[in-house]
Amino acid sequence: MIEGETLLLFLVLLVGLTIILAILIKAALERIGIPSLVGYLLLGIAMGFLDEQVHFLTPPVKEVYAFLAELGIISLLFRVGLESNLAGLISQLPRASFILLGNLSFSGILGFLAASKILQLELIPSLFIRKFQTSDREFLDGNLYQVRIITYNK
Repeated sequence: MIEGETLLLFLVLLVGLTIILAILIKAALERIGIPSLVGYLLLGIAMGFLDEQVHFLTPPVKEVYAFLAELGIISLLFRVGLESNLAGLISQLPRASFILLGNLSFSGILGFLAASKILQLELIPSLFIRKFQTSDREFLDGNLYQVRIITYNK
């Protein structure tokens, strides 16, 4: 039980220290005109480097930091959604659609040519790769969908 309480105390101390360092980094970087995100990234890199030397991030601590990171991403996306200008986004839709169609066409043709010419696959597997090259990757989970290409020597 003491090990669990010690871990909890260490976790609270570490998260509190991280928050204080983040606030200090933000204040220091705002004075010199550098975005605070740069400081946050450097703090994360420094913590990773320090963990390689001292090994203070145990698996439960890493789980807590992963949870806090997910909360941070969710709150960032929520804030971006609140501050977005829907009318401005809709006005940019024709120009964005042109870029999207060009991107999908280019990546689809490139994927098909790479599969058929470089990997020397037949038509159906090459078209299958082209389809996956141009589909929405947000809806595909790498753990659920795995594409295996099997070539047969004739």
